Amino acid sequence: MEGIFTCPAFPYAKRKKCSMLESLSTRREWSAQNSCPPAPSVIIIEDEDDLRIDLAESFVNAGWEVTTAANGREALLKLSSGHIDVWIIDLQLSDMDGFLLLQRVVSQEPRPGSIILTASIDDSVLVESFRRGCDIFLNKSASLRAIHAAAENLYHRQTKVAYGPDWILRGRELHCRISGHSARLTPSERIIVATLGRSPQQPVSKDVLLKALNRPFAGKLNLEVFISRLRRKLEASFKEPPEIIPVYGVGYMLDCSVQS
Repeated sequence: MEGIFTCPAFPYAKRKKCSMLESLSTRREWSAQNSCPPAPSVIIIEDEDDLRIDLAESFVNAGWEVTTAANGREALLKLSSGHIDVWIIDLQLSDMDGFLLLQRVVSQEPRPGSIILTASIDDSVLVESFRRGCDIFLNKSASLRAIHAAAENLYHRQTKVAYGPDWILRGRELHCRISGHSARLTPSERIIVATLGRSPQQPVSKDVLLKALNRPFAGKLNLEVFISRLRRKLEASFKEPPEIIPVYGVGYMLDCSVQS
């Protein structure tokens, strides 16, 4: 039983083939040694060969560990092989009801993400899919880009629960857990990020920020200079940086939480 595997010792780079059990064992070792999530994994259960191959290639190119199954029987064998982060399930399988497979998948612990892929546009099929526990319902006319984005969304939701927030302050280093990149902050920049990151998506007044900086009597123009420099540094350091959002008449807020 083989699947396409992205070697976690070189995430998003070298790829090789190995048994499903071996890949899952290696992922667990990598996670334990590095205290961060390994490369995400997906299984594509689809009886249309061209679509299954296209989807597999798309995920492999994005650095995912990929396993495929052409029917329900093959998919059921994977259930006992270990945890897979995201299951993409075709409802119209040749040998079994896709709803039954979905129920088996979502009953696993920890529960994986599930995406139903179907050619049906019947509203009753949509309703029944959600009743059976699917996370995302997509028509087969959806682009590979859309299917991949849905899987990424599910994976990030899971890893936030399993591994904590995406952004971590370590001393003066702001670290992105997902990309592994870091930015070196000045002491003032660190205070701003920590203060905003404690109340994500909540406005923090300029007075509170100045007090945290131990500059309660400094001009608010100075704070704007700090914020402007910090934004530029984050944009230069990260592909998708935390966004510092101005709140008119109040102050600023951060679009994500930061562990400090």
